Amino acid sequence: MKLSILLVDDEPNIRRFLGNALIKRDYSVETAVSAEEALEILRLRAVDLMILDISLPGMDGLSALEKINAMDDPPLVIMITAFGDVKSAVRAMKLGAHDYITKPFEIPEMELAVSRAGEIITLRRQVDALKRQTPPDQFGEMLGKSVLMQEVFSDLAKIARSPSTTVLITGESGTGKELAARAVHNHSARSQGPFVALNCTAIQETLLESELFGYERGAFTDAKESKRGLFEVAHTGSLFLDEIGDMSIKLQAKLLRVLEERRIRRLGGQKEILIDVRVIAATHRDLHQEIKQGRFREDLFFRLAVVPLHMPRLRDRQNDIPVLVKKFINQFCQQLDKAVMEISPEAMAALMNYPWPGNIRELRNLIERVVILEDSPVLTLRELPPEIAGRSIGSVAASEGEGSNFRKLKSNMVAQFEKEFVANLLHRTKGNVSRSAREAGMERGAFQRLMSRHNLHSDDFRHEDN
Repeated sequence: MKLSILLVDDEPNIRRFLGNALIKRDYSVETAVSAEEALEILRLRAVDLMILDISLPGMDGLSALEKINAMDDPPLVIMITAFGDVKSAVRAMKLGAHDYITKPFEIPEMELAVSRAGEIITLRRQVDALKRQTPPDQFGEMLGKSVLMQEVFSDLAKIARSPSTTVLITGESGTGKELAARAVHNHSARSQGPFVALNCTAIQETLLESELFGYERGAFTDAKESKRGLFEVAHTGSLFLDEIGDMSIKLQAKLLRVLEERRIRRLGGQKEILIDVRVIAATHRDLHQEIKQGRFREDLFFRLAVVPLHMPRLRDRQNDIPVLVKKFINQFCQQLDKAVMEISPEAMAALMNYPWPGNIRELRNLIERVVILEDSPVLTLRELPPEIAGRSIGSVAASEGEGSNFRKLKSNMVAQFEKEFVANLLHRTKGNVSRSAREAGMERGAFQRLMSRHNLHSDDFRHEDN
């Protein structure tokens, strides 16, 4: 899609020469001789970028800029200022101008400024395209429109139809394994029964057995009264055992026996108690490696993994990030009785470009912290921590050296974001250009141009796992 530009200047030569130069660069250019004429054009149709002279007959450019930025969908504005008019330039930036150029200027200088503005507009279009897509699909408390999450939702629905099958959920910490377990329970015939969760790393090994199986009075020194274990508590429902990979070999053997016989015996007890429980286990560990190292029983693995389910990393489902950000902002603003914060396209682009080693949990914690600490109505790059807001900038700055300037770094940051964004999509879709473009909310031709700009080839991604 061509970048649409409205050039506003009362000097015919500037309108003619600059307008022709921009048209040759394949921009769509319209001109106006006054601020009043420009505002009338904006009321009739939207444009992407305005080049606006400060010194105009009638309404001046600064007054026009105030009116433009009060509109619902204002364009980016590059101001043209007189040489040495620093005060006007500073005021223009405070009023929301994207950039400014001083007269007299060379055509290449303006073309470069327009090109940089165009990169920002492209990022905004990508984010807006994600926002305009149909409402996000949801399963339980999980949100996701990505292909990966759609596959997870499909598997969860199938698993839920089976009321007793054991499930093993794998994935990095923070990917939502417990939410997946709750979704299985809540969509199954066991939904009226209890959902009981236990983190196997949160309890000392000596206490874990009594937590699971319970104990009779007098079973040990502090056993003043009998107590039901979590298998009994979860009767007719589901028992979620998180971080099952950290359970001791001794307790693994007892768990295997329970899964096979569907009965337990309390510590210090003689009576066997029948249980009706679906067991859902989860781990961030590679259990195949744990088996090779002798830390996990192979027979228990096969008993748990009747239906395996893997939760994808957040960095592998980038286009779900805007949906999750909006959800968390709304959630925490409501809890704190604050007006819902907006988020700038640049901040959203930074969030989408960050690798999220802590996955959804890290994103949720970040948004909670920002909502608590910040009073700004708009979440911008300034409100994000430097490791996120400055990730691309910092890495580029380090490589460019001390002689780099702001504009160059900004241009390189945008280029790096584009390349990483496109490469990640192609990796996930195994080089399928049409599907990648669809996930990015872009036309196929525009996506191919981005690939070409960054020397990315679909064939490289089709065979990368071979």
